[in-house]
Amino acid sequence: MRKISAAIICAASVALTSSVAPSAYAADGSGLLTSCVNAVNDPLYTKTTMASIMGYANVSALESAITNNTLIVWIANGSGVIAGSASANGNGQDLFCGDSNDNTIAFMDSFNNSRDYFFGGAGNDSVTATMWYSAFYGGPGNDYVDSLEEASIFDGGPGTDSYRSISINAPWASTFIQGVDTLDVTSFSIAGNVKVVNYRSSLILTLVVTTAARVSFSANGKRIAGCINKSASGSGSTFTVNCSWRPTNRGTTSLSASIVQTGSNTLTNYSHPTKVTVLSRTGSRTP
Repeated sequence: MRKISAAIICAASVALTSSVAPSAYAADGSGLLTSCVNAVNDPLYTKTTMASIMGYANVSALESAITNNTLIVWIANGSGVIAGSASANGNGQDLFCGDSNDNTIAFMDSFNNSRDYFFGGAGNDSVTATMWYSAFYGGPGNDYVDSLEEASIFDGGPGTDSYRSISINAPWASTFIQGVDTLDVTSFSIAGNVKVVNYRSSLILTLVVTTAARVSFSANGKRIAGCINKSASGSGSTFTVNCSWRPTNRGTTSLSASIVQTGSNTLTNYSHPTKVTVLSRTGSRTP
């Protein structure tokens, strides 16, 4: 196993004031772990789940390791390189905690049977050099690691994740897991939030979803002409598609959308929560 020479980290043995952040220091383990979880801000990664993933018997054991400097914690405070992480505890165990920004560290390296861990949170997080026998857990965003070595684990979470190189030979084969974005409907709206419309008058329907998808709109279960298999376009977690609807039947109408996530064959059906009443036209005919 490749080892990084351990740097002398004075901050690891001195309790720093809260004005210096992020940092690694001997302090209340509970407080540091709480700060880590709050920074990551991902319901998948609580104190309990972190302790379990990292192989500690319980939260108290993890907090004790932090207090005793067996485990050094590095917490992001904004985008860019997590401050101090370049001088991380090379031959000891480190816990890197990202936040909702784009967070970066150079390398991850621990000791035999003692992984470094990076919980990235949201944002496009990256390990710009090498992971040796370490584990990365990303959140929403496009995460990246340059090189995965010595049975490292990279679980990117939702987003388009990638790596440059990976060890594949036993017993040191590394694992790369491409997260799958979850498709959710953010909103399904009718222009003007109208509930009553005129027969064959033009009305814009707008659907916003969290991933790229193709969408077909329907009125009372019948597909709307010109609104079939339309692409939702956008970026991040906001993708939008519009439909120009001209009601062809009078009376109460239920609107719905059939959604197929890009790269998936899974069909999601979503109904507008409000039914629309279509009245007879007033005035001249619209060509």
